Amino acid sequence: MPNEMNITAAIRLLGEYTSGRFDVDNLYGDHNAQRRQHLMQVLTCTKVPRAKAGVNALEKAFMALAKPPANCLALQRDFFREWCRNRLGARQLAA
Repeated sequence: MPNEMNITAAIRLLGEYTSGRFDVDNLYGDHNAQRRQHLMQVLTCTKVPRAKAGVNALEKAFMALAKPPANCLALQRDFFREWCRNRLGARQLAA
């Protein structure tokens, strides 16, 4: 289970890797596999193989922490992006 420091570090990395968008979908593709793996390792506090660090697994791990209330995926993603910005105190990073 990640602690607050790991969660904050993972959110900060996600912001860095996605140019402040906090959109996990921006990490699709083989060229982002190492970034996804690194994020999963920071988030879960365990060593994660690249095969287990896909976009869907990463999004699921982040969403479990953010606990978005909506059933609609688009609303969940909006909630998640705002949650990330609030966690970092970075409302000025609005995309």
